[in-house]
Amino acid sequence: IPSIGILHSDDDMYRMIFDDFVIGPPGNRLSDVVCVSDFLLQDAQGAETDTALHLIPYGVPIPDQAVNASRDDLRLIYVGRLIEEQKQILEVTRSLCRAVREVPGTEAVIYGDGQDRAGVEQIIASENLGGKVRLGGEINNDHIQDVMLEADALVLLSDYEGLPIALLEGMACGLVPICLRIRSGVGQLIEQGKTGFLVDDRGDDFITAVRTAAADRELRSRISAAARELIVSKYSNDMNAKLWIELLASRAQEAPPGRPE
Repeated sequence: IPSIGILHSDDDMYRMIFDDFVIGPPGNRLSDVVCVSDFLLQDAQGAETDTALHLIPYGVPIPDQAVNASRDDLRLIYVGRLIEEQKQILEVTRSLCRAVREVPGTEAVIYGDGQDRAGVEQIIASENLGGKVRLGGEINNDHIQDVMLEADALVLLSDYEGLPIALLEGMACGLVPICLRIRSGVGQLIEQGKTGFLVDDRGDDFITAVRTAAADRELRSRISAAARELIVSKYSNDMNAKLWIELLASRAQEAPPGRPE
């Protein structure tokens, strides 16, 4: 019976799954593995296995409207789990507070929930920025892009990812991405200065990118349009569904017939 697995992230858990079910004993191997990012596919292609490898990126909805890229102020948002593991949410909170303090006309909202929420609240309270950095709470998936359309830039400074769905959703809205340069996912979406900003740290380099985005509305507008166009052309729900239908249909034709009644 054909069996299909998915590699979602560049982390130890998925590497162990790969070791067991892709390059492990032949009887344990999946017939197919879907990788969600270019990096995960390229990494998997170095293995000796008879498991078929595929690239099927995530798809996201494309909203009818885009953000207003000509606003005077710059609203930064983080959308995701409030955890230190992977997301480094306490460092992200400190980075956002520093940006608001040092870059005029900037505010930040942190959306999500998780085990390190109390730490985030403590940092925001200690910075005493008069509400310019705040927690926006957990947002239902159906309304995430409604919230994104009220912002200007999406901040993602994780240690690792697969293909970040929040980043895809934000770019579909025309948000300007400001992301830490990591191996998987982010680099295939962001071309420096064209579809977003890649930064090398959560400190000075991040602040420089925020300052650039805040000061140059014309650049912000160009990045917003290009980011949205990239998602429309390659990462829509329709594109994702088409690729999955093709794979599943091809494997269904090879499946053994069902048991007779």
